[in-house]
Order: sequence, then C-alpha cells, then structure tokens
Amino acid sequence: MLKIFKRLGSVISRFKVRSVTLFLLLSVLYLWFIASGVVSAQEVVNIRDPGLRAAIAEALNKAPGEAITRAEMGTLVELPALDRGITDLHGIEFAINLTVLNLNFNNISVISALASLTNLTTLNLGGNNISDI
Repeated sequence: MLKIFKRLGSVISRFKVRSVTLFLLLSVLYLWFIASGVVSAQEVVNIRDPGLRAAIAEALNKAPGEAITRAEMGTLVELPALDRGITDLHGIEFAINLTVLNLNFNNISVISALASLTNLTTLNLGGNNISDI
C-alpha cells in the first residue's frame, strides 16, 4: 500500500511541475501576443492631436478622454473633422473602413498616415499646408 502512495505522490509531483511549466509557457506566449500586436482589437489607439481625437470621439459618441480602441476605429465610416486645428494625423490609420474624411481648414502638412485608408472615396484637404503626399 505504501508503494502505491509513493507512486501516486510521484505522479502528482510530476503533474504539478508540468502544470506550472505549462502555465508559465502560456503566460509568456500571451505576453508575446500582446507585445507583437496579435491580440490587438481592444488595444487603445494613441491619437496625439487633440483636435483629431475630439473629432473621432464625437463620431464614436464617446466622452472626451474616454479610451478609443482599434476595434472602435474600425467602425468609423465617415469622419467630419473640419477646422479643428489638426496638425498630426497619427492614429487615423486604424480607421480602416473610412469612406468619407473631411479635414478641410486645419494645419496639416503631412498626410502619409492616410496611405493605409484604402476605402476612402471622398477626401477633403482644402485649406491645409500639405507638403508631403
């Protein structure tokens, strides 16, 4: 009977070690997925320009200062952002379903962030100082 308990104890010990090892491996993989952007739908988008951020928050019916995720950015189809003093378009690249974007009368000079917005059918940029296309 003692042999059975010793054997059982050995099996349980190996199981615990394997469980801990598996847990650590899964934890490392999860952290890697987050760091590499694989787990990113709920990742908060950094929109540096306050005018652009305000326009996006309004279009999403969000309170000022409330976090905006990549998934939410993907729901935007139209974005009116006229005359808001926008200078930096960083973050707009996550609005991948935008079809209409109105950025008239801002202070935008670089529009490279718009390159990934392949669904745009209407883009208004009048009244800006664009120097990079």
